[in-house]
This record gives sequence, structure tokens and C-alpha cells, in this order.
Amino acid sequence: MVKGCKLAANNGGNDNKAVQSAGIIAVNKLLEAVEEIVKNIVKNIVKNVIKKVKEEMDKTRDPKAVGQQ
Repeated sequence: MVKGCKLAANNGGNDNKAVQSAGIIAVNKLLEAVEEIVKNIVKNIVKNVIKKVKEEMDKTRDPKAVGQQ
């Protein structure tokens, strides 16, 4: 299926289409996996940023923190 780092097919007529189809399916699955990874990373980053902002806002709302400044 792979020849010289490229998708390869036998000399048959329909084999080329079958190999292309298999390659497209594999690439689509890979893209879906990468998309899920990116979504999870972004979700975690946003969650951490929101948590940090809330912590900082709570610090500024704390009357002791205001009196100490």
C-alpha cells in the first residue's frame, strides 16, 4: 500500500481508487483525532485562564487585600 513514502497501487485499474479511498479514510480519521486533541487543549487552557481570572478577582474583592494595599 505504501511505496516510496507515497500511496501505491498495483497496476490494476480499480486498485488505484481503492488505495486513494483508503488513504482518504485514514487522513480523515487522523484529522478527527487531531481536532479532538486541539479541542481538549484549548478547553483546558480556557478553563485554566478562567480559573486564574476568578482567583485574581476574588483577591481584589477581598477587603483584607484592599486594606493592605
